[in-house]
Amino acid sequence: ETMLTYLKNGTLTLEIRLRSYEQAESTSFLPTNPFCGNMLKVFNNEEKSDVRFEVGGEVESAANRRKCAKTTSTTIYASHVILDVNAPTLADMCRPGDGAAVPINGVVPEVFKKVLFFCYGGEIKEEELAANAKAIIE
Repeated sequence: ETMLTYLKNGTLTLEIRLRSYEQAESTSFLPTNPFCGNMLKVFNNEEKSDVRFEVGGEVESAANRRKCAKTTSTTIYASHVILDVNAPTLADMCRPGDGAAVPINGVVPEVFKKVLFFCYGGEIKEEELAANAKAIIE
């Protein structure tokens, strides 16, 4: 009989109140900063650059430092502002907007390119760094 007093029109209705003690995740929007990605988009970009390097031509051989090997020179483009902030010695060698290319001899073009890539915020894989460490340091 007591159970029947809780029924309304033959239906048992329950009111439940829940309380959560876990902290809710923040739903605020925090965008990622596109700066590094944008810098890498203009890396070695002729239209966006004001400095030009001619890299290669002669590279000392590792076995006998007195001999030089002739290589094809490679043109690499850069921004003076980025060089000034991240590679001031290279920036000092350049005049922004000057049509003349800055000659870089004694360096393998791909190694020089990796150094500039790093200056633009790019990451160099550990294997590439290990393989080219001596050339980068010199």
